[in-house]
Amino acid sequence: MRPPAPPFNLYRIGADRWVVWGLRGTISFIGGTVRDMYGVALPAGPVKIGSEPLIVSGATGYTITASQLVADTMLQYGSGSWSYWRRDKANVDTRLGVFDTDFASHFGDRWSKPLRINNTTAAPAGDGANPIRAVIRYTAPRAMLVELSACFSKANTGDGVDYRITRNGVTVASGIVVDTATVNGVKFGLEIGDKVDLVFGPNQTYGSDSFFYRATLSNRGQGTTVVCPTA
Repeated sequence: MRPPAPPFNLYRIGADRWVVWGLRGTISFIGGTVRDMYGVALPAGPVKIGSEPLIVSGATGYTITASQLVADTMLQYGSGSWSYWRRDKANVDTRLGVFDTDFASHFGDRWSKPLRINNTTAAPAGDGANPIRAVIRYTAPRAMLVELSACFSKANTGDGVDYRITRNGVTVASGIVVDTATVNGVKFGLEIGDKVDLVFGPNQTYGSDSFFYRATLSNRGQGTTVVCPTA
């Protein structure tokens, strides 16, 4: 079974075994033993939920304290309020579907290779004269006050990847990722249907534009520093 609403992934297997992971928050199980993903038993009492799963045996129920994290590009990849687009040099956006290759799948299409968007890595295409930008979009499901944090990193080759983060088309952060770039505590309000776009381009020259990324939206005043993924 799963809880009635995100951001937790909670599955019960049989009568008293559970697996849980997801956005930050805490959970308390009634009875039983909680183990981390390596099988190490954790002390009794509330435990923090994160990207690494917790395995529970012998529990008869649970209580959850809601997370202050609203959205996460990695943990909510391909679901919920996230969508994925390519943007041409005329600033026309085309929504991307899941594109299958021989060994993996990603959001992309056959017309804009090597552009791709995975859960922790992405790449734009083209060059400065004819960019094809990768756009990761969050559409607000409700009104809220949030703060955004993000981390982008890449191998120090090529001339870097340009990025721009916008709220309804207005830039709230921008820069060029040559090795690592971070964005912390950018605060703004959202109404239902507002769009937050993470837009990535090839800077000036073609090639060497694959990069790692992760971004989160937290309730205002509750943001934390995001660590760049490495895989």
